[in-house]
Amino acid sequence: MESVNEKKKRSIIQMYRDGKSAYEIARIHEISMIKCYEIIDQAEKERKAMSDSKSSAEERKAKALELAATGMKRTEIADRLGVHITTVNKYLSKEEYHFLKSDKPAEKKEPTDTEKKHLEQIRKVYKKGDTQTILVKKTGLSKATMNNLFRKFNLNEEFGIDEAFIRSTLSEASRKGRKKATKARLAKKNRNIKKAKKLIGEGKLIEEVSEELGVSVVTVKRYLKEDK
Repeated sequence: MESVNEKKKRSIIQMYRDGKSAYEIARIHEISMIKCYEIIDQAEKERKAMSDSKSSAEERKAKALELAATGMKRTEIADRLGVHITTVNKYLSKEEYHFLKSDKPAEKKEPTDTEKKHLEQIRKVYKKGDTQTILVKKTGLSKATMNNLFRKFNLNEEFGIDEAFIRSTLSEASRKGRKKATKARLAKKNRNIKKAKKLIGEGKLIEEVSEELGVSVVTVKRYLKEDK
């Protein structure tokens, strides 16, 4: 049997797809026409299988989005489609999922007895300006339960909560928090630099300074190289 390595196979397939005839390809690569056709046929079968697989994946993705819009859980979608939960998570990317939800709102479901109790509890303690985090503290419910109730029964709309405003506010608060933390770290570093230089000036060893400041010897050495 003729032996053709992978590199030569890729070359044969590419040449065929570029429009060369099997006769030309066989002559260039010095193989028989039978072997050439065998390689080409196998490549085309694999290409078709990949195309069919991609088409099926697109159909499953569309179905997953459709089921998610009805409020079905991701684990249930995975069972329904016969795929792994990680595959469903890939299908339901944030942009596509939220776009679909806004285009086709989920049907409202009747709450269970437990959900009714939780909803009653939330409505009883809710005050204007409360976020889910605040309500978690007030009610003692878990974050996951609170988030699920808000999503499932559209409590943001019921309470008139502007999600976009909350997200932007939290983002701004987070940014300010990070800025404040950075300033605190720099202030601490500057204090350590001054103290390290002072202790060294008093005749202490680097190892002693390291122990007193609670930093590594390398850090102390870096401090000593810092300009005033």
